Amino acid sequence: MQSDVTAVQSVKPRIYFLDVLKIMATFLVVYAHILWSKDSKVCLYVYAFHMPLFYIISGVFHKSNGRINLYNHFKKLFIPAVFFCFIFLLLTFVVDCFRLNSIIDAISTLEDGCKQTLIGFVLGKKMPNVVCWFLFSLFWCKLFADVYIVVFQKYRVLFLVFLVCLACISSIPRYLYMKQAFMCFPFYVLGYELKNYIKSLSFKWYYVVLIILFAFLCYTLSNLNGKVSVLGVNFGHLSKGVSVLCFYVNAIIGSVTLLLLSLLPYPQKDFISRSSAALLTTVGLQHFFNLQIRYYLPVNHHFLITVVASVIIMLLCYFIHIILIKYIPFAIGAKRN
Repeated sequence: MQSDVTAVQSVKPRIYFLDVLKIMATFLVVYAHILWSKDSKVCLYVYAFHMPLFYIISGVFHKSNGRINLYNHFKKLFIPAVFFCFIFLLLTFVVDCFRLNSIIDAISTLEDGCKQTLIGFVLGKKMPNVVCWFLFSLFWCKLFADVYIVVFQKYRVLFLVFLVCLACISSIPRYLYMKQAFMCFPFYVLGYELKNYIKSLSFKWYYVVLIILFAFLCYTLSNLNGKVSVLGVNFGHLSKGVSVLCFYVNAIIGSVTLLLLSLLPYPQKDFISRSSAALLTTVGLQHFFNLQIRYYLPVNHHFLITVVASVIIMLLCYFIHIILIKYIPFAIGAKRN
């Protein structure tokens, strides 16, 4: 979620398959959140890798200037996360005014939402705009990455292992979504360390065979380990050590599968690149639209309706992103043109 993914237009040449990858990953997130249920098989497979993939993509675009850029990361991720939490509460209040037919009840719901947002953030648990946990967690990952690069030059592996161990200790609280960052920092580092290799990839015919093989492995491991949750810092249902190993292996396998899919020779469309640049806004706003669709449409377990709804949400977020870029770019971590 670097600055290059918060601008609709970029002066730098884009790597098209990475734009395709962002669109695929974003679609899976929106689709899974609309379809969400504890018993959903789709969620079982998507949750196995979709959030780790976002950390990998973010790591690919991480830039280091030899300093710990706390203010820069705060401006580009923390402030947008707070902004989208506020917008969610505001939009929900407007909808509740009509749905509840009572401004007093809507205000009461808004007050509860504000309290739940603050409590969720402090405790690192669910909040009304639940998806924003990822932006807060990504903020910590970017900060950890600077420390990893600048401070622990000779002991990077130890630093990485230390954070993973912190994530595995169940007694450590999840305050400020920092523990989720501990859990997924290895994926961020993987993207950062392999950025040059990943950016140089091009399609090979045998990737089709690898896609099928990796998809089968991801399917098998997902059924074996059960549903995982980065927000809940849940590595799976197997015994502790085995589930942790299975989670990381399966997340990488699933992420590589989608990466290889993005390398297929798709026709290049400018709209894909422009839409991928709205990733931050889509993450921040999609949950509000998900709730409205789930309220008014019978999307649960209905494949076609859920696909169409997911595409509509992504398009809505794209157009809203254009408006935000034009009028209040600082709210989404972008610079005014």
